[in-house]
Formats: sequence, C-alpha cells, structure tokens
Amino acid sequence: MKGYYDELVKVLREYGYWRIPGRGKGSHEVWTNGKRNQNLPFNCPSRHTANEILKQMGVTERFR
Repeated sequence: MKGYYDELVKVLREYGYWRIPGRGKGSHEVWTNGKRNQNLPFNCPSRHTANEILKQMGVTERFR
C-alpha cells in the first residue's frame, strides 16, 4: 500500500523538488529544492502525514 506517496511526489515535482539519489535511510528518501532537504517515506498511508510533510516543505497545497 503506497497511500499518498504517488500524489505527494506529483505535488512536490510541481513545486520544483527532486529526489536526491542514494540518500535516505530505511524506508525514506531525501527530496530537495536546492535550499531545503526533507525526508519522505516510501509509504505515506495518512492524509494527515502527507499534509504535514507538505507544510514542512513550504508547499501551500493540501490533500482533502
């Protein structure tokens, strides 16, 4: 079950973020926009978790 991962990646790409290859531990990967790095879990089953990640990354869009 991937949950909101695919939708989260789509939004992040629209806001100029990309995945840093080879970084991250366990079930996480590191995404950046060149100024800010953020860990992103491969499985993001909760809408609330996805929205909190977007908030931490400075993205104004939210899932409803």
